[in-house]
Amino acid sequence: MNFFAKNILFLRKKHKYTQAEMPALIAIGRATWSNYENGLTEPDFEKLIGIANLFKVTIDDLLTVDIGANEHLVNNDSVENSNKKKHPNATDKETSTVHEPEAPYETNWLILQGINTIGENVTKIKEKLGI
Repeated sequence: MNFFAKNILFLRKKHKYTQAEMPALIAIGRATWSNYENGLTEPDFEKLIGIANLFKVTIDDLLTVDIGANEHLVNNDSVENSNKKKHPNATDKETSTVHEPEAPYETNWLILQGINTIGENVTKIKEKLGI
Protein backbone atom coordinates (compact mmCIF):
# COMPACT_ATOMS: atom_id res chain seq x y z
CA MET A 1 0.00 0.00 0.00
CA ASN A 2 1.22 3.48 -0.85
CA PHE A 3 0.96 5.88 2.09
CA PHE A 4 2.64 8.79 0.31
CA ALA A 5 -0.27 11.29 0.24
CA LYS A 6 -1.30 10.52 3.81
CA ASN A 7 2.30 10.78 5.04
CA ILE A 8 3.16 14.10 3.44
CA LEU A 9 -0.01 15.66 4.83
CA PHE A 10 0.84 14.33 8.30
CA LEU A 11 4.48 15.43 8.07
CA ARG A 12 3.64 18.89 6.74
CA LYS A 13 1.32 19.50 9.67
CA LYS A 14 3.77 17.98 12.17
CA HIS A 15 6.51 20.33 10.97
CA LYS A 16 4.01 23.22 11.00
CA TYR A 17 4.32 24.11 7.31
CA THR A 18 1.38 25.52 5.38
CA GLN A 19 0.46 24.25 1.94
CA ALA A 20 1.54 27.63 0.59
CA GLU A 21 5.07 27.19 2.02
CA MET A 22 5.73 23.75 0.55
CA PRO A 23 6.25 24.68 -3.12
CA ALA A 24 9.16 26.97 -2.28
CA LEU A 25 10.78 24.33 -0.07
CA ILE A 26 10.94 21.71 -2.82
CA ALA A 27 10.73 23.86 -5.98
CA ILE A 28 7.31 22.91 -7.33
CA GLY A 29 4.04 24.69 -8.02
CA ARG A 30 1.35 25.11 -5.37
CA ALA A 31 -1.16 23.04 -7.33
CA THR A 32 1.42 20.26 -7.69
CA TRP A 33 1.85 20.03 -3.91
CA SER A 34 -1.92 20.00 -3.45
CA ASN A 35 -2.16 17.17 -5.98
CA TYR A 36 0.50 15.21 -4.05
CA GLU A 37 -1.41 15.57 -0.76
CA ASN A 38 -4.69 14.61 -2.42
CA GLY A 39 -3.16 11.54 -4.04
CA LEU A 40 -3.86 12.77 -7.56
CA THR A 41 -0.23 12.77 -8.68
CA GLU A 42 3.11 11.58 -7.34
CA PRO A 43 6.51 13.24 -7.57
CA ASP A 44 9.43 12.20 -9.74
CA PHE A 45 12.44 10.66 -8.01
CA GLU A 46 14.26 13.97 -7.57
CA LYS A 47 11.29 15.58 -5.80
CA LEU A 48 10.66 12.43 -3.75
CA ILE A 49 14.24 12.56 -2.46
CA GLY A 50 13.82 16.25 -1.64
CA ILE A 51 10.61 15.61 0.29
CA ALA A 52 12.15 12.73 2.26
CA ASN A 53 15.19 14.86 3.11
CA LEU A 54 13.05 17.83 4.12
CA PHE A 55 11.02 15.74 6.55
CA LYS A 56 14.02 13.62 7.63
CA VAL A 57 12.42 10.27 6.81
CA THR A 58 13.46 7.46 4.50
CA ILE A 59 11.87 7.15 1.08
CA ASP A 60 10.84 3.61 1.99
CA ASP A 61 8.97 4.82 5.07
CA LEU A 62 7.47 7.75 3.15
CA LEU A 63 5.94 5.35 0.63
CA THR A 64 5.19 2.15 2.54
CA VAL A 65 4.56 2.90 6.22
CA ASP A 66 1.78 4.87 7.89
CA ILE A 67 4.09 7.37 9.56
CA GLY A 68 1.25 8.93 11.56
CA ALA A 69 0.72 5.59 13.27
CA ASN A 70 4.50 5.11 13.70
CA GLU A 71 5.73 8.55 14.76
CA HIS A 72 8.96 7.08 16.12
CA LEU A 73 10.10 6.94 12.48
CA VAL A 74 10.13 10.73 12.30
CA ASN A 75 13.51 12.09 13.25
CA ASN A 76 13.49 15.74 14.20
CA ASP A 77 17.20 15.89 15.09
CA SER A 78 19.21 15.20 11.96
CA VAL A 79 19.12 13.50 8.60
CA GLU A 80 22.21 11.46 9.55
CA ASN A 81 20.32 9.69 12.33
CA SER A 82 17.44 8.82 9.98
CA ASN A 83 19.52 6.15 8.22
CA LYS A 84 19.02 3.68 11.10
CA LYS A 85 15.51 3.27 12.48
CA LYS A 86 13.35 0.63 14.04
CA HIS A 87 11.03 -0.50 11.30
CA PRO A 88 7.42 -1.28 12.32
CA ASN A 89 7.37 -4.50 10.27
CA ALA A 90 10.49 -6.01 11.91
CA THR A 91 9.93 -8.96 14.21
CA ASP A 92 11.70 -9.33 17.56
CA LYS A 93 13.89 -12.10 16.14
CA GLU A 94 15.01 -9.96 13.21
CA THR A 95 17.44 -7.14 13.44
CA SER A 96 15.11 -4.28 14.17
CA THR A 97 16.91 -1.58 12.24
CA VAL A 98 16.67 -0.65 8.62
CA HIS A 99 19.93 0.43 7.04
CA GLU A 100 19.91 2.50 3.92
CA PRO A 101 23.14 2.66 1.95
CA GLU A 102 24.93 5.98 2.00
CA ALA A 103 24.93 6.11 -1.80
CA PRO A 104 22.65 4.49 -4.40
CA TYR A 105 25.62 2.83 -6.13
CA GLU A 106 26.35 0.88 -2.91
CA THR A 107 23.05 -0.97 -3.28
CA ASN A 108 23.69 -1.67 -6.95
CA TRP A 109 27.18 -2.94 -6.14
CA LEU A 110 25.82 -5.31 -3.50
CA ILE A 111 23.22 -6.65 -5.93
CA LEU A 112 25.82 -7.18 -8.64
CA GLN A 113 28.15 -8.86 -6.17
CA GLY A 114 25.36 -11.27 -5.22
CA ILE A 115 24.58 -12.00 -8.88
CA ASN A 116 28.26 -12.68 -9.59
CA THR A 117 28.45 -15.05 -6.62
CA ILE A 118 25.36 -16.92 -7.83
CA GLY A 119 26.82 -17.14 -11.33
CA GLU A 120 30.10 -18.54 -9.99
CA ASN A 121 28.23 -21.14 -7.92
CA VAL A 122 26.14 -22.20 -10.92
CA THR A 123 29.31 -22.60 -12.98
CA LYS A 124 30.91 -24.79 -10.29
CA ILE A 125 27.79 -26.97 -10.03
CA LYS A 126 27.66 -27.40 -13.82
CA GLU A 127 31.33 -28.41 -13.84
CA LYS A 128 30.71 -31.02 -11.14
CA LEU A 129 27.70 -32.39 -12.99
CA GLY A 130 29.55 -32.36 -16.31
CA ILE A 131 27.03 -30.07 -17.97
